[in-house]
Amino acid sequence: MISVPRKRQLSILIDFIIGWFIAMLIWQLISNASGTDPLFKEVNWYGRIWIFLLLWLGQGLVYGIQFAWLDKYFMKRIAYNKIIFWTLVVQFSFAFLFVNTVYYSLRTLHLPGMPDSFGEFMATPIFYIVCIYTTIVNSVISIVGYIDSFLGKGNLLRIIKGEYYHPRVDNKVFMFLDLKGSATIGEKLAPLVYSQLIQDCFVDLSVVEEYHAQIYQYVGDEVVLVWDGNNKNDVLNCFKAYFAFCNKILSNQSGYKDKYGLVPEFKAGMHFGPVTVAQVGEIKIEIAYHGDTINTASRIESQCNELGANLLVSKELFDQLDLGDQYIGTTQGSITLKGKHQEVELISIEESSI
Repeated sequence: MISVPRKRQLSILIDFIIGWFIAMLIWQLISNASGTDPLFKEVNWYGRIWIFLLLWLGQGLVYGIQFAWLDKYFMKRIAYNKIIFWTLVVQFSFAFLFVNTVYYSLRTLHLPGMPDSFGEFMATPIFYIVCIYTTIVNSVISIVGYIDSFLGKGNLLRIIKGEYYHPRVDNKVFMFLDLKGSATIGEKLAPLVYSQLIQDCFVDLSVVEEYHAQIYQYVGDEVVLVWDGNNKNDVLNCFKAYFAFCNKILSNQSGYKDKYGLVPEFKAGMHFGPVTVAQVGEIKIEIAYHGDTINTASRIESQCNELGANLLVSKELFDQLDLGDQYIGTTQGSITLKGKHQEVELISIEESSI
């Protein structure tokens, strides 16, 4: 299975390859319409295809790898104002090296009008046009990627397509994941240190991406995750995601103890059912879920402490699954949840020792 960091790097690389394919098509259309393209106007079709492939794949791969590297080593470690500065520095350096490489590669085609040296090429308008266009394209691709990340992976395209402009009903699985003993931990740690603890926990939470989870909301030290309720594999993935997250924290327990003097634990409540999905807001646009399903999942999570369970699920969700030998379900009885009139049967889930 491909790891989450590697998936993210591949996603960035694919975004840049697709983005630069579109950018090269736009460049071609504009330059052909204006008749000012110095690279193509004196070249046959074979040469044009070669140049197009060189510039498309070359720039897509070079800048995609560059931004994947920045994302891995810088984006999560420095402030955004420094990210912008270092991104521009690295981008300019790579652009200079890439344009240099492309220049000497094109020299092998003996194109008419090509400058005799790279220094002469730098003195031409096309050099600055290429640099500016490269900066604009890379900026647009990276900004679109950041916006999609803020909205939730894939939600930007859904908003553009208008999928949720009109409310629609979907079956979803919701998990409310909350830090156990958060009040006690908050009293023990200074506010900034407590926030750093939550940040570190939510970095480890990235492991849930392997199990097709979407992060719907962060609310203080709580996070809401959602899965497609129409796919039984995704429904089972919600259990796998919870225990993978807990095991990830345990694998880093020495780091947590050294830094915070404790190892965080999380409890979770889950429910399955129909919800209304809609695009909401004008000042801030997001995709929101409404309905009894999400409220019930929240109420189930609030019962974890009282019942002494780490993971509680509703009977409706439990009935969707065949746990096999991997998990053990224990009935906790039927409980009237806050704000509900009908009782809800709850089941605690634990990993099997087999």
